[in-house]
Amino acid sequence: MTGRMRIGIIHGTKPVSAALAFPVLIFISLPTLGAEKVTLQLGWTHQYQFAGYYAAVEQGYYAEAGLGVTLAEGGPGKPCHKAMMADEVQYCADDGDNIFNRLNGSPIVALAVIFQHSPVTLVTLRKSQLTTPHDLIGKRVETMEGGVPSPELMAMFVNEGVAYDRLKNREDSIGIEKLVSGEVDALFIYSTNEPDLLKRSGIDFTTIHPEIMASILTVMDCSRRKKK
Repeated sequence: MTGRMRIGIIHGTKPVSAALAFPVLIFISLPTLGAEKVTLQLGWTHQYQFAGYYAAVEQGYYAEAGLGVTLAEGGPGKPCHKAMMADEVQYCADDGDNIFNRLNGSPIVALAVIFQHSPVTLVTLRKSQLTTPHDLIGKRVETMEGGVPSPELMAMFVNEGVAYDRLKNREDSIGIEKLVSGEVDALFIYSTNEPDLLKRSGIDFTTIHPEIMASILTVMDCSRRKKK
C-alpha cells in the first residue's frame, strides 16, 4: 500500500500517494528555545493522514504549548509501542493493539482519538470471489502488523467463528502490489486509501470490512504516552 492511516494517536494511515505527502513539512521539527523536547512517532510512513501533526508543528501550536516536537516516521519494522517502552520516543500515534498492550500491563495512556471509525479493511480481487471471512480459510491473508494480529481483523474473524490458525497469515505490506501480483489473496488496507488506488488502476475488487461484516466498531489513530 502506498500509505496508511492508523487508529487514534496510537496509529496512522497508509499513504494515499507519495505525491500527496508534504515534502518539506513532514521532516520538520521546530524546537523552541527552552521548550520540552519530545518525539512523536507516527503510525505509518509520512503521508497526508498526518497533516494535522505537520500543521501543528509548522504553525507553532506545539511551541505555544511549550513543546519542541520532532515527528518520527513509522512503518513496517518500526513498532511504536516498543520504541516508546524503550524511551526512544515519548508519544505514539498508534492503533487498536494498544488495548492488548494495556491489558498485558504496559504503562500507556490514551490521550486522544483522531479517527472515530477504524479504516482497517481487507480487500480481495473480485475475480477471486472471496467475499466473506469464511471464504478466506486456508488463504494467504495479511492480518499481521509487526508480527501481531490486527485487533480489528482478529475481532472480525472471532465473531465469524473463523480461527486465526485456519488462515495463512501474512505480514501487512506497503502498496497494492502483492494483491495484484497474486502473492496474497487478501490485502490489509485502509478504506481511506487503497480502494482509490485500485479504482484508478482499473482493478475490480471486493472489501471485507470488520464494521460491515461483523458490526465491530473501533477507533483509530489514538495518541498515547507512557504513564509517569
